Amino acid sequence: MVDVDLRELSDQEVIKLIEDINNSQSGHDLIELKNLLAEVTNRKLGSEYADIVNTLIHNAVAVVPSNKQNKAKQDVISHTDSKAEDERFPVLNFLSKLYKVLAWFSLVACITIGCSVGYVYFFNEIVFIAASVFGGVIVGTKLLLVFYSCAESISLKLEIERNLRQLIDYRNI
Repeated sequence: MVDVDLRELSDQEVIKLIEDINNSQSGHDLIELKNLLAEVTNRKLGSEYADIVNTLIHNAVAVVPSNKQNKAKQDVISHTDSKAEDERFPVLNFLSKLYKVLAWFSLVACITIGCSVGYVYFFNEIVFIAASVFGGVIVGTKLLLVFYSCAESISLKLEIERNLRQLIDYRNI
């Protein structure tokens, strides 16, 4: 398959190539399999052929490692899941938690301020008290969303960094 240009082959030849690769037990280059999948997808040959190529790619990626490599990869995975991971970026973890607390506090504070303002300034007017409380809920909800989205953004970036580092450690073994 190394010296075959897939674009020059007919649909029947690509299908035969897929069947030949699927029937052979030898491993194939991952890049060539990805190119074959792209060609199958571009030609819209059918989901069964795309599934076959996907299975071949999965088998090429998930080659069973030796016991030594398998043990080393498990050590890397267990090492990255340890408590030390939370301490890799302690300031960002702290900021994320602080934003979450600040988000809920701002909601409660805005509702409380809305109730207080409504009661103090509009003592006998129930409509104005309700409007004041409703305004506090709206403003508090907006602040909750802003602060909580900041916290989740930080958490997401930390999680992406952790997963990329884990993937790199896993691949380097």
